[in-house]
Amino acid sequence: MDCTWTGMQFGTVIAYPLSGFLCQIPLDNGWPLAFYVPGIAGIAWFVAWIYLVSDGPDVHPGIDENEKQFIMSSSGSCSHKKSVSTPPD
Repeated sequence: MDCTWTGMQFGTVIAYPLSGFLCQIPLDNGWPLAFYVPGIAGIAWFVAWIYLVSDGPDVHPGIDENEKQFIMSSSGSCSHKKSVSTPPD
């Protein structure tokens, strides 16, 4: 089962009722909060993502050396990149 896009449906299920609730709040006529709150949540998610996620175990700042070696040996190196040439015109 592919769970890649599950967060998008979960976000929709949460956002619609939350937007209706926020529109009922009498602060600033309510409806702008339906845009401000998800926007602020998105910015907070982005900041958390920047500080908590890394490109691989070899560059993760909070990983133990033994754990890093175990992950690298069991899954292979994350630094291999396949070079693809541009086709001629």
